[in-house]
Amino acid sequence: MATYRILLLEDRPIDTLVIRSTIESAGYTVTSTGNEADYLTALRDGSFCAIVTDHSLPGASSERAIELAQVWQPGVPVVCVTGLVSEQDGAFFYEHGALDYIGKDQLWRLPFVLKRVALIEELENRLAERTKQLEASVEELQTFAHSVAHDLKSPLFGLHQIAQLLLGQEQLDLNECRTILETISDDAMRMADMTQALLKLYTMSLRDLNNQPYDLSTASGKILATLAQQAPARKMDLIIEPNLVAVGDPALFDSIMENLISNAWKYTSRVAQAKIEIGKLDPDTAGADGDNRGRGDTTTFFVRDNGAGYDMKYSGKLFKPFQRLHSPNDFPGLGIGLATVNRIVKRYGGRIWAESTKGSGTTFFFTLPNK
Repeated sequence: MATYRILLLEDRPIDTLVIRSTIESAGYTVTSTGNEADYLTALRDGSFCAIVTDHSLPGASSERAIELAQVWQPGVPVVCVTGLVSEQDGAFFYEHGALDYIGKDQLWRLPFVLKRVALIEELENRLAERTKQLEASVEELQTFAHSVAHDLKSPLFGLHQIAQLLLGQEQLDLNECRTILETISDDAMRMADMTQALLKLYTMSLRDLNNQPYDLSTASGKILATLAQQAPARKMDLIIEPNLVAVGDPALFDSIMENLISNAWKYTSRVAQAKIEIGKLDPDTAGADGDNRGRGDTTTFFVRDNGAGYDMKYSGKLFKPFQRLHSPNDFPGLGIGLATVNRIVKRYGGRIWAESTKGSGTTFFFTLPNK
């Protein structure tokens, strides 16, 4: 509770001492002011969970204190203290926006009122978090609906066209039948793969998180070793910075690294001497949009390759399901991997972005919590 800061406005030193002692004994930190000028300065410069103000003092009043608080610390509750309390005084305090009022002969009530303030703040934080989760769920449902309506339409339309072709033919030889059946089978498998990928993507948000320290360096080494076994003839420079650690669900973070590294592996397949580098940015290094990443509780990691790259004008499609920037004939895949990574990173309050030059490679940056 010591992290909760209370702003006190009281002009009488003896009353300041008593009220401050009462508040501090309950575990709060107090900033005391004795006039409107100092009070206004504190409002502008500090952040408080509650304000306690005397009802009447030279050159100021509780009404004025509440008015200034609403301007400079909107939403912060104000508790009024006064020498004499009448029903008329109480109505006045509530009318002007005070959370509560207390007589100076009943200061024992003040810690309980402030505890209620802390509870209200906690409930508001929970509500804000639930609202954020609800907004994310609505966004996921909208994206899912878009994918079902548009991305699955293509193979369905292909099946329809083939059916119409069959209906329009009086005779078909064996080779034509084989070709048509192979096409039907390919489109059906493509739909099955897309549906499975969608279900995996959108059930990810329902998973309970098992957060713990996660070693990106070790995980990346294992993923690259597996890929190298599948293509031992490839010439590849692999650089993994040691001691890359984040905190999160290992299964979800495995998915991040597998998708990004597999992506780099795939798009460097036509490079004579491929290179993949995995590391983190210095905390003072600016991101592509000018934001400084990796400060405080997050770290910015990156996966860099010298592969096919892409035109940055198409970046808006990059993290959307089934939106591909290369032909499937050149580089196979459904286009769901980066959407999966984006979903996981967002779930941890992070961000992912990319820098690329067509023909010269791509770097994916992403922020993850480090504690």
